Order: sequence, then structure tokens, then C-alpha cells
Amino acid sequence: GVAQTVGYVSALESENTAGELQVAAESFKRKKAIQGTLSPVVAKDLTEAREDEIALIPSPATGEPGSLTPPRAFNMMFQTNVGAMTDGSSVAYLRPETAQGMFVDFKNVVDTGRVKLPFGIAQIGKSFRNEITPRNFIFRSREFEQMEMEYFIHEDADWAKVHEEWITWCENWLKSVGLPDSHLSRYAHPKEKLAFYSRGTVDIMFKYPFGVQEL
Repeated sequence: GVAQTVGYVSALESENTAGELQVAAESFKRKKAIQGTLSPVVAKDLTEAREDEIALIPSPATGEPGSLTPPRAFNMMFQTNVGAMTDGSSVAYLRPETAQGMFVDFKNVVDTGRVKLPFGIAQIGKSFRNEITPRNFIFRSREFEQMEMEYFIHEDADWAKVHEEWITWCENWLKSVGLPDSHLSRYAHPKEKLAFYSRGTVDIMFKYPFGVQEL
């Protein structure tokens, strides 16, 4: 027979989006008591959905249809223009963090500072992020002062050992300035959640009055 569309399911983009959509489709089939075999799920980006389809697509968070808005462009960086002219050639963006300067200046620091691995570069400066909903004290600020350090080691060095040493050093420093040990904890990001450039990420957490958050 001719294949029919019996409903819509949704999932957030991930490494296993197709699998998650298939599971959601099977669940939808059971809930609706639909007979027959499901054809392979046709995955489509929300940006490609028609307006009438968007009204039928359930939210990945709530499962309720009709709660999604059409996709809109959003940039986490603040856009501005440099110079007197306002056109495409003058577009610039305020930096969302300070790290890029330390990577760009790495060779210059090595050449002028006569340093050898391992060594660190630290700096402090303004950063800007176009947060959708600024909230939670200073955790969602659009303009903030950021102190950051990058510590460089040889590619053959035991990075896990160095990483652990730095985490412990940071914890000891926090305790030395008065933060109680009972309010401190660690959160190690699972491997599947790591950024593409990270071998390991650990957040030092603090128990605030409004909950546990990263320091």
C-alpha cells in the first residue's frame, strides 16, 4: 500500500539522532495503537519543516505538539561594525572568551620569553556573550571580566597526571581563601559530552544558596 504519515516525533541533535528518532517513533506507535510496520524514519532538520508541520511537531523537552516556534537565527556573539562605514566588510564580533589570544600569541611568547614546555600563559580581560536569559547572579551575564590561564605541556607528557595536579591545586587554593571543603565538589564531564578538543573536563562545583553550580 501507499505509505502514510501517521505522526511526528522530534529529538535534539546528537551523535545518535537517528536512533533516538526511531525509538520515539516506536513509542508513538504504541501510544496510538497503530498497526503495521513503520517505515524508516525520515529525519528532517526543523529549518526545513513547513509551517503546518511545525504546528504538529512535539517539543523534545515536553513531548507536546504546537509549542515550537519556527527556527530563528541566533548568535551568541555580539555583532558590531568597525570604522565609519556600516557594511559587510566592517562587521566584527566582540570576543566571547579570552583564550584565543593566548593561542594566537603562543609562538610570540615562546620566541620573546625564551620559555620551554611546560609553561603557562594567563590574562584577564573583558568578554561578552549574548545570553538569551541573563540570570543566576553572575552565571548568565552579557558582559563580564574573565581571568583565564592556558598551561601548555609536551604532547608526549602524561596529561592526565598534570590535569589532576592542577585540579587539586585549584581546590587547595579555594580552601586557602576561605571556601569550606563541605561546599566544594567535582563534576567530571562524561566522554560523550566532551568538546571535540577535550580529552577530559572537570568542573569545580560550589554549593550556593540557589543550588550547586560551577565556580
